[in-house]
Amino acid sequence: NDDFSIFDSKGLEVADYARIKGELEKFLRERSTQEVNNQIHIAWLCIAESSRRIEEADKEIWQILKQHNIPSMIAITKAERDKDENGEKFSDIVKEQMGVDDRHLQRVRALATEDDDGNTKKKMGITELIDKTYNLMSEGRANAFARKQSYDKELRKKAMKEKAKTIIN
Repeated sequence: NDDFSIFDSKGLEVADYARIKGELEKFLRERSTQEVNNQIHIAWLCIAESSRRIEEADKEIWQILKQHNIPSMIAITKAERDKDENGEKFSDIVKEQMGVDDRHLQRVRALATEDDDGNTKKKMGITELIDKTYNLMSEGRANAFARKQSYDKELRKKAMKEKAKTIIN
């Protein structure tokens, strides 16, 4: 809508990577020249935990986001098992290879999953991803984000109260 937009890029397919990368760079350049409300205010780079690998394409896209000065988060998606059979955490590998800290990284399971034995793993990490996103954005953008997102009701309520105080004052 007029207040909030989400752009979801095509996944980084190896065979089509050069074209996708070029389109993304063009999109970011075009957006950076528009009025502030039409610029990109936050980016999430999604890396699937199930693959347990970081592609060179992921590293390149991360650098492109940094070159464009876009606040960015890495979302480790489909989070099921951080530690491998040797006890090494995939999240630690991502931090090291991508040069990020906990403020820019969140493991997320957006859907509850059930294994073959009927054990259910609940959704996880969504509230933390929203909170970290909020904390990376400029104050004005963060407040707009908080008011428009609908997952974290307390964050939304707090932002709406702050907006009301500003209007009243």
